[in-house]
Amino acid sequence: MNINFNDAKDSFLKNGYCSFNLKDFDLEFFEFIKNFLNCSEEKNLSEIFLKARFDANDLQTTFQYKTFEEMENFKKSLIEKYDWYQKDGITPNTTQCWYYCHTIDVHDYLKKNSNYKISNLNKYISDKINNIVKYFYDLSDTAKINNNELMFSLYNKDCRFTQHQDGVGVNYCSIIIYLNENYKAENGGLLLLNDENVVPEIGNVAIMDLSKHNIRHGVSKVTGGPGRFAILCFPILEGEKLV
Repeated sequence: MNINFNDAKDSFLKNGYCSFNLKDFDLEFFEFIKNFLNCSEEKNLSEIFLKARFDANDLQTTFQYKTFEEMENFKKSLIEKYDWYQKDGITPNTTQCWYYCHTIDVHDYLKKNSNYKISNLNKYISDKINNIVKYFYDLSDTAKINNNELMFSLYNKDCRFTQHQDGVGVNYCSIIIYLNENYKAENGGLLLLNDENVVPEIGNVAIMDLSKHNIRHGVSKVTGGPGRFAILCFPILEGEKLV
């Protein structure tokens, strides 16, 4: 599911979600992602993902280590235990498993690149995301939007997020911006919105309304490749409810 940008807003108003490519909305932001955040098999951001979320039937936890290798080893031990361990004839299933890091981690990593000139990556991305929110919700330029939950996410081998519904009004909306170039859909890691898939190709944006729509969503299990990298945000309009 990746529609012509001219039809994206109509789709969003009708279904509560849509996807489009960033280069059709904000070419400058797209070029920034392509130049500095582009993730591939050869080069990606995996080494800075030192926090993770893992949920299974009887376990909800976050964990962190000093190196990505340590993170991977612990994740694999959890996957092995909760995907295969038998208890009373029931196999506990992993319901979510994914890595995350904050914009300051990415900012510090990018500073190694002499061409990187952004002084505040969090503000830069927040401002760009705010423009997306304002467009799809018909908000004024002066609307104040809170992006405290802005982060980067990584789903690599065995990571997944079982399809679920959060209910209405828990958050206002979610926005995901993908960073992978030449992503292979057969490796999994696809965003599932009701019965439609979003391929995590660089610049693809998925926006999902959570204020009025109870949309079934999740991420299919990753089976191979370098992993699925993305910017993830849950914008909230300060002072009033989005309409």
